[in-house]
Amino acid sequence: MAEKGVLDYLKSANRPYSANDIHGNLQSYAKKDVTKALETLVEKKQIITKAYGKQNIYFFNQDSFTDFKDGEMQEIEEKIKNLYNEHEKLSMDYNMKRAEVSRRKEIPPLTEIEKKLSDVQKEIKDLEEKIQTSGSVKVDSGKLKDCQNAHAKMKKEVNRRKRIAKDAFNVILEHYEGSKASLLEELDIDIS
Repeated sequence: MAEKGVLDYLKSANRPYSANDIHGNLQSYAKKDVTKALETLVEKKQIITKAYGKQNIYFFNQDSFTDFKDGEMQEIEEKIKNLYNEHEKLSMDYNMKRAEVSRRKEIPPLTEIEKKLSDVQKEIKDLEEKIQTSGSVKVDSGKLKDCQNAHAKMKKEVNRRKRIAKDAFNVILEHYEGSKASLLEELDIDIS
């Protein structure tokens, strides 16, 4: 029983081990069973042993492996190549789908968008109502009449003063030796 376990282990690992390493890796067998199995397998030439100092190293007999025919090796290499190509394709597909998921996570859900839209529409409605009510503020008719009268008086006074300034300018212009433009420039007055 230990013999088969040790042989299978060395064959699958396909590398050299000491008896202690084999026992450490196959803890289901007692050390004496592992040692006995190693000796039996060496006698049967299923494994090979080499002495390194005080320790023996055991490894699977490479001659036990069957040789591949040329066609079998090419077939295996072709399978490896196909599997590699399939892996590349699946990796690209996976990355594309992952990017799509990330992009979709950034988009807020429809319910959230609808809620924001209703909030904005409510805010617009409130502002429109506020504009309508503030635009129709009633002013006392007495105050309005007073403001209109004060405005008319100011306008009349402005026109009177303009007329006085124009008359004064024309009097100065009659006794001025230069042109109207040179007088305006000299007085630094702009009538645009």
